[in-house]
Amino acid sequence: MPLTGPFSSPQAEPSVRFHTFAESGLRFTVGLRARDYAAGDGVRHDFIKRLNARYRREGIVIPYPTRTLDLPGGGWPGRPEAE
Repeated sequence: MPLTGPFSSPQAEPSVRFHTFAESGLRFTVGLRARDYAAGDGVRHDFIKRLNARYRREGIVIPYPTRTLDLPGGGWPGRPEAE
């Protein structure tokens, strides 16, 4: 489906290429066409807004990665232990 808006190139469909299974999701590249170079930021902005709205409608949550650090001695050097 073509992006429509003041910045996009008419009848230009985005191209999507999936390329990596990442630690907390799939990575992909999206190719977008703008009517001219200066309109590129506007096209990207419009696309991200539409993608975010679609994710919300579909119940898709972006799984931000978290890390747990297990330090020797149970704490940071020079800091008192948690009670």
